[in-house]
Amino acid sequence: MKYKWKIIFSGFVVTQMLVAYPKLVNADPVADPTVSAATTQDQISDHIVNGSFEDPVLAANSVSIASQDKVPGWSTTASDHDIEMMNGTGGKYHNFKAAVGNQWAEINANETGELYQVVKSIPGTIMHWSLYHAGRDQTDTMAINIGTLANHSTVRQVSSPDRTWTRYDGYYEVPAGQTETYFGFKSVSSKAPSYGNYIDGVDFSVYSKTPLQPVNANNGEVIPPSENKFDFPPVNGNEGDQITIDPNNLPDISGYNKPKEPLTVTVPAEGTPINVPYTPVGATETPSQPVDQNGNVIPHTGTDFPKFPGQPGDQVTIDPKNLPDLPGYDKPKEPFTVTIPADGTPINIPYTPTPEPETPSQPVDQNGNVISHSGTDFPQFPGKPGEQVTIDPKNLPDLPGYDKPTAPFTVTIPANGTPINIPYTPTPEPETPSQPVDQNGNVIPHTGTDFPQFPGKPGEQVTIDPKNLPDIPGYDKPTAPFTATIPADGTPINIPYTPTPEPETPSQPVDQNGNVIPHSGTDFPQFPGKPGEQVTIDPKNLPDIPGYDKPTAPFTVTIPANGTPIDIPYTPTPEPETPSQPVDQNGNVIPHTGTDFPQFPGKPGDRITIDPKNLPDIPGYDKPTAPFTVTIPANGTPIDIPYTPTPEPETPSQPVDQNGNVIPHTGTDFPQFPGKPGEQVTIDTKNLPDIPGYDKPTAPFTVTIPANGAPIDIPYTPTAEPKTPSQPIDQSGAVIPHLGINFPQFAGKPRERITIDPNILPDIPGYAKPKSPFTVTIPAAGMAIKLPYVRSLKQPAVNQHQPKANQPMIPQVGAHSSQLVIMIGLALLLITLVMLLLLGS
Repeated sequence: MKYKWKIIFSGFVVTQMLVAYPKLVNADPVADPTVSAATTQDQISDHIVNGSFEDPVLAANSVSIASQDKVPGWSTTASDHDIEMMNGTGGKYHNFKAAVGNQWAEINANETGELYQVVKSIPGTIMHWSLYHAGRDQTDTMAINIGTLANHSTVRQVSSPDRTWTRYDGYYEVPAGQTETYFGFKSVSSKAPSYGNYIDGVDFSVYSKTPLQPVNANNGEVIPPSENKFDFPPVNGNEGDQITIDPNNLPDISGYNKPKEPLTVTVPAEGTPINVPYTPVGATETPSQPVDQNGNVIPHTGTDFPKFPGQPGDQVTIDPKNLPDLPGYDKPKEPFTVTIPADGTPINIPYTPTPEPETPSQPVDQNGNVISHSGTDFPQFPGKPGEQVTIDPKNLPDLPGYDKPTAPFTVTIPANGTPINIPYTPTPEPETPSQPVDQNGNVIPHTGTDFPQFPGKPGEQVTIDPKNLPDIPGYDKPTAPFTATIPADGTPINIPYTPTPEPETPSQPVDQNGNVIPHSGTDFPQFPGKPGEQVTIDPKNLPDIPGYDKPTAPFTVTIPANGTPIDIPYTPTPEPETPSQPVDQNGNVIPHTGTDFPQFPGKPGDRITIDPKNLPDIPGYDKPTAPFTVTIPANGTPIDIPYTPTPEPETPSQPVDQNGNVIPHTGTDFPQFPGKPGEQVTIDTKNLPDIPGYDKPTAPFTVTIPANGAPIDIPYTPTAEPKTPSQPIDQSGAVIPHLGINFPQFAGKPRERITIDPNILPDIPGYAKPKSPFTVTIPAAGMAIKLPYVRSLKQPAVNQHQPKANQPMIPQVGAHSSQLVIMIGLALLLITLVMLLLLGS
């Protein structure tokens, strides 16, 4: 069975629990209040605003009836929208005081009404509400309504004595989908409609998002019903907070014992339950006791140790968070598992003696500045702040360049963990002379050349930089810094010098013009000897250089002065060249008479890279676009250069109106047309897209491809608005004959409404047209607009065709009919004349 939700109320110290299945107990529907102004998410808060009615501030000991728009946060269903508030004693008519702050309100101002607010809410969260209520001159009753602005219910009805504040509170779970929650107080009974139901200290806000759930202490299984979360107190705190749960606030569960000691837990992620261990009734509990490292019980009178449920031999895991602290001892730091002993023997909890705090030390110079001592550990000294400790210098480390104290000394341990300062003094440094020695360790004569002295104590290592050593003719000093040990008894430091070797002159290859030939990565020999001396060079000892030939026989050169390299003459190696030719994608040679193609040096099988920049153009073909590598073929066969047929250029097109302006056509693709500028192309309108509001050409047409890539203009014309014919009808809807009388056509699309001016409509003899403009709906395509005419009761007025008095009536049958009558008359006259002539003869 699933428990839907519960609401808990309390008044004074009495707590009542109402269980709703699925509606609230005493949850009476409440009619929608008359709302003075619409609320929006931007206008409302997530909690009650001005809950103790301190705004606006009233004069001391006064009463005020003001419009709700002057009272922040609050609205009323009263028809006059007035809210009554009091300050201090509220004057002689109220003679009371606020429950919270200096001001309070009365639900009824001038008539029975309901005070309310709407707050933002999060579906699924628990909201807590509380308020103070009192009667006026009697016991007053009010209803507490919660829900939505359009649909809320009475969750509780409360009655409070005359001028006696009573606090009420409860919890409300926000239903799914409800992002705004209504909280209101409606007067149910009072001494008069404009009287009673004092209210103050109103609060309605999110209370808890983390539920508690009971679990079996033996196996960790949830004790049903796990959904019954409102039987447990809501949790205050954010994720990661440490909170303590008081067992006195936990409900009893049949068949289980709740915890006996407060529980400390960490608030988990929002919505994750906190497990509360309940012990099955009848399960035995084994006491525990603290023991030291030797297994001796630590005295702990007055400190309660927990008991653990289970049977002898069961394994239980103990969380150190649930163990008490013992002065002078540290409890375990991590959860650990023990076996419940037999015969009721307590479970031993291992505690370790808390080590005495130790204070670190640091070396300082005569100015109190800490001496850098990275890598050198200084001792820590046990004791409490303010205690005296004696430090023996024998226990202090040496620091290069400093002398430690020579005798024991006493210091006071500083407060708050500040290190103890150990005074060190700079060591006066001795200096040792140096002297040059050769490779055999013999001192090199150096009269008149001063050698440096080096500070340090015998046995210390010093690094010597050759830059600081003097030169000695005929000898070379070290080329890189080196380390030496200061000898004992003042013996000089030996500096190794080596005899300067006979100089060697480098060589370099040069071409026939004396230019140095690039030869990076190729080592050329050096030749011993002094400038001006002759040396003979054997070509066998010279390296090869690709593309060049070295000398073929030994030759003699003079060593140049000032270290200039000896020039070795090399000559360029004559290189064969292979011709090239253009081929198409099928490997066929492309005719190219009159177009020279380059030749490429190299031997058959060599790989060479060809740069398209060095290739000629061939009309109708495109050469490669990037450098490419080929292998030089054997036996003089030309190198094939791949050319591809040049694709025909395509010119885009665009729609233009009758003025040549480009018609917007984003999202509509227009075709491109192949051909060169100046060429004629014929465009089939079937290949052109439609553009709303425009008509494309109706027949194929020819255009000239413009120069410089300009688009081809495609002429489109605005689509003419369709016109619908009209016809006259009489009262019965029958079409009135109107041969020879033209009726107008009207622009517009089917189902559009248009207004027709009677002045543009023609007259029909015997009928009257409409007298004022009227509106009609354009019918579907192919149907005429019907124009209502009414048969006229008056005789038609005499016009220029009406016969005068005593004039025979000739029917007016229209221009064409009149001509026909005349022609018939002339024919009859002619026949009469012919008959008379025949009779006369």
